[in-house]
Parts: sequence; structure tokens; C-alpha cells
Amino acid sequence: MALANTLTTTQSSVALDENKKLLSEIGIHIVNLKSLNIQKRVYYTNIVQCLRKCKVMNNQESIDSYLESIKYLCNTKDFSPIQTILNIPILLNPEFPETVVSFSEYLLVKGFNIKLVAVCENILDSFANENINLLEIKLLFAKGKSGTIDRVSSYQLFQEVYTKTQPNSLLYLESLVCVAHGQLSTGNYKDSLTNFEKNLNIIENNQSSYNTYKIHEVKADALEGMARLAMINNNWKNSLSLYKKLENICKEYNFMPKLINCLGHEGVINRKIKKYDLALQYFQEAKEIAIKINNGRAIEWLNHHIAYVLLNKSQYDLAEQLAKECLERAISEKRDNETGDFYEQFGLIKLAKNQVNEAIENLELSLFFRKKVGNQHGIASSYKHLSLGYLISRNYLESYRSIKECITIFYQIKVFDVARTYRILYLFLEWTIGKKSWTA
Repeated sequence: MALANTLTTTQSSVALDENKKLLSEIGIHIVNLKSLNIQKRVYYTNIVQCLRKCKVMNNQESIDSYLESIKYLCNTKDFSPIQTILNIPILLNPEFPETVVSFSEYLLVKGFNIKLVAVCENILDSFANENINLLEIKLLFAKGKSGTIDRVSSYQLFQEVYTKTQPNSLLYLESLVCVAHGQLSTGNYKDSLTNFEKNLNIIENNQSSYNTYKIHEVKADALEGMARLAMINNNWKNSLSLYKKLENICKEYNFMPKLINCLGHEGVINRKIKKYDLALQYFQEAKEIAIKINNGRAIEWLNHHIAYVLLNKSQYDLAEQLAKECLERAISEKRDNETGDFYEQFGLIKLAKNQVNEAIENLELSLFFRKKVGNQHGIASSYKHLSLGYLISRNYLESYRSIKECITIFYQIKVFDVARTYRILYLFLEWTIGKKSWTA
């Protein structure tokens, strides 16, 4: 009996030590758990159970356990451990140890924006009256929202963080580049470019003041935005040059998700200048990385652009198959940001196959979703292709109205120039008397 009691006491002591060790890993140091009141003891016990599960689960299964532990930490008012969990390194793919991102970044990369928004909202509510600087959490909150249909709210949050942060600090630069991307997504290209350039100038003049890895992440985001703006302005040479700089940074610092985006856009540009085989090479390289880090959303995005190449090469059935898969998944997951893009592509494929009525239906849906999320450039593009569909169906009045709306929006967002005019005219000639395969 005495031996049994001794063993029980020893096991209990070991368990307590393990619990304290798990808590200490996230910055909670408690000498005697039993000295806490019952409510706090329950919370810390639950936190320990969550952390223990994370030790044995795979990444996908551990997500909810990490999020649950943050919920309990909100109840105990332990802010620092929450920051620790949000920055815990997570493998994008356990088979490749070099593919590591923070837990919060993992949620964004994997498309769990709603989960990130929910946990940030809980943190902000729980610590609202605790005299704690919550700007980093607000930035994460805004990043989560930017991946949903709530773009306006996310942009306002980015601006709030930017204006309240110490000038030239890392958080200041992170929020500034997010503000610039928000301006880009809503068609405010002039201010967007100004802020990207401002960001790079500050980095250039204060390079040694920042964490090397972190500041190159911000620099990569700024270069990516500038490259996209050059692409929007049909400045292919400048855009490719900027993307090449971005590609080098991504490879040097192992920014795998950003590298996928970079290679994908290099593929898009080469498709637009009719270098279809080179475009496919870029898409394939990007897709191999996306598969390597288990990024299903990136694979879908690349398949979307591969479908455009197949359309350009008049391989309509293969293009339709890929486009349909992308569209159905976006609809099922209620991702309005991408749904408009996919409907537009599906409409063009239907138009290429002379299924004009179906094409117009899909292009009208494209316009609806782009208006819903406030994508001005996308709205103009939908009107452009609707005009083409109406022209082919001999509905000349609607064709005129649509192209007028298209040109008006391009003019308002200051991207209507000689090059774009030429591309619109060439598009209409190609699809009325040509092969019906070239896309702008």
C-alpha cells in the first residue's frame, strides 16, 4: 500500500512537472498550480491539454487545439503567451523541414482567414481594457479580413495601424505595405505606387535597423505590389524585372508562398505576350512548390491560369475542365473574391466554343461578384468581355453600353492609355474574325 501511494505521488509529481514545462514553453511560469483559484486552475489545465494534443497531432489537426488554447488564455488575461502561440513555427509540409511559417501565417497561407479573424476578434475584445498595445493583433485581424469579402473594413484597419504606429518601425512598414496593397485592390493605383516606393525608400535608408528576415518579407511584399502595378499598366518589361528581383529574394530567404505567387505572375505575363510554353514552365515550377507545401489554394490559382494558356492554345475542353474545377470549389467555399475571376474565365471558354448564351450568363455572374467585392479593375474586365459576348450575339446596344462602362472605369482608375486601347481593339478583332483564343 505504501509503495502504491509512493508511486501515485511520484506519477502526480511528474505530471505536474510536465504541465508546468508545457506552460513554460509559451511563457507561463507558475511555481504551484494548486495555489491558483479553481477557475484559473481549470483554464490552465485545459491549456495544457490543448498543448499536449498539439505535440502528437499533425498540423491540420493541431490548428483547433492552438486556437482553443488562445481562447483560454483570453480568459486568464495572459497576452504574452498568446503572441508566442501566434508565432509558433509550423511546417507547411512535415516532409520538408525548410518550409516553416508562423502559426498566424499558416492560417493565412492555408486559407483559414475566418478562423484567424475569429481568434483576433476574441483577443481584441478580451484585452480592450487591459492597457496593452494591440496593434499587431489588429494587423493580423485586417490581414484575415482582406482574404474575405470585407475589403473595406480591412483597409480601414490597415490605415489605423499605420497611423498609430511609430514611424519607420517594422510594424509601420508592415502596415504601410498592407495599405498599399489595399489601395491596389480597389483601383487606387497612384497612391498605391507612392506607398510601395515610400516603403522601399525607408527600408533602403534604414536596412541595418531591422531583423533581416522580417524586413525582406516586407520588401518582397512591396516589390510584388509594384510588379503587379507595372503589369496592370501593360509594362511587361518592368514588371518582369521586378518579379525577377522578387524571385531572387524569395529563393534566398525561402519565402515559399510568395515564390509561388511570383512565379505564377511571371507565367501570366509570358502568357499575355504569347510565350505560352514559357508560361507553362513558370506555372509548372510554381505548382511543384505549391504541392510541396500542401497549398491547395495556390494549386487552384495556378490551374486557373493554366486553363487560360490552354484556351489561348485552342485546347478548349481541357481548359473548361480545369476552369470548372476552380469555379465549383470557389462557390462551395463561398470565396467571392475569386468567384468573379473564375466565372469570367468560364464565360470566355464558353464563348470560344460558340456557346454564346452560356458565355453571357457566366460573364454577367462575373460582373455581379466583382461588384460585390468592389474589384474595380475586375468590373471593367467583366464589362469588356460582356461587350464582346453581346457583340457576337448581335445585341449591339448592350455591347455598346458595356464597352462604355469598361472604358469609363479604366479611365477613372487611370489605366486607360494607348496600349490598353490597342489590346481591347485587338481582342475584339481576334474574337470576331480571328481564332477566338487570345485573351488580354
